[in-house]
Amino acid sequence: MDRIIIEQNKPESIDCLASQRYLYSSAKNYSGIQFLNVVLIVFGSFIVYVLNQGWLCVKYDLSACLALISILVTVVNSLVLVPVIKRKKELAAKIQERFDTKVFSLEWNDINIGTVPASEEINIYSNKQKNKKDG
Repeated sequence: MDRIIIEQNKPESIDCLASQRYLYSSAKNYSGIQFLNVVLIVFGSFIVYVLNQGWLCVKYDLSACLALISILVTVVNSLVLVPVIKRKKELAAKIQERFDTKVFSLEWNDINIGTVPASEEINIYSNKQKNKKDG
């Protein structure tokens, strides 16, 4: 039991936890952007509906604009946000797995998990997490 306590408090283990936390937090922020995109489209639909009905003493048809914005938001979501979120979550999970394998003296499973995250990559995200806390 003492070995686990010692191993989990080593600087490289702390770096794994910090980088994993940063990546999950970052992925959560991108998910928030996705949510805001949905809210934008719903709110925009409501505004277009109100304008189309002429309830504000002015009647405009902005359906084409809303359709274009909806398409752009969908494309950005599909091509940018979803892959970024997926990559961040996968890397965070691999870093957590690296932490667990080190602390509990387990073998890394290349077939199920893939390659071990590089120490340099872990240090980059660990430093970002530490700077985030300092700032």
